[in-house]
Amino acid sequence: MTSWILIELARDPELLAAIRDEIKTALLSPEDADEVIWDIPKLVALPIFSSVLTETLRLRMSNNPNRLLTADLEVGGYLLKAGNQVMLPNWNPHVHDPVWTETDTSPNAHPAHKFWGQRFLTTDPETGELANIRPKPGTYFPFGGGATMCPGRFFARQEILISVAVMVLKYDIEAVAVVDKKGRVQKGELEYDRSGAGFGALHPNGDLRCRIRKRL
Repeated sequence: MTSWILIELARDPELLAAIRDEIKTALLSPEDADEVIWDIPKLVALPIFSSVLTETLRLRMSNNPNRLLTADLEVGGYLLKAGNQVMLPNWNPHVHDPVWTETDTSPNAHPAHKFWGQRFLTTDPETGELANIRPKPGTYFPFGGGATMCPGRFFARQEILISVAVMVLKYDIEAVAVVDKKGRVQKGELEYDRSGAGFGALHPNGDLRCRIRKRL
């Protein structure tokens, strides 16, 4: 997930600049310090930063939580019998168009299968400040759900965002070219490898060549 966020920021200079400006508000040390100190609770709650992570998890996390049926259940005309194991792939609700696609049909719309870092942002009507949208129940579960939801999700969130914050603060990152697994330059965007579906974070189907410079 850390790599995917850096990939998205590398190919979107405006989003990268917005994230950099936002994370600076969570610094407790000078920006140019060798060892920066963060206000961690503030950092992980920053609205644009949080939206980017939530969107990345929506598109790049594929798992199949399992449930044991304790009673017969009819779903879409199919009868599922008590005692059977049911797999709940999160990929379907994560990219289900009626839930995620904007009603706007203009060329600037953001379809469900495309990354949009601002998808989970809204403006607080009372304060005018940016805030985060909470996904509707049943439409978003990158860490599973219910009593078996991943207990390490909060640590993982901090780990990912701190890693990205340090990279963004200390380095300029610019996308140069998309290459396949054999190093051949490809047209279009870097996508995910479908062969890993259902087993957690999806791997890229190639690499994104980047130009990385230390910020002075």
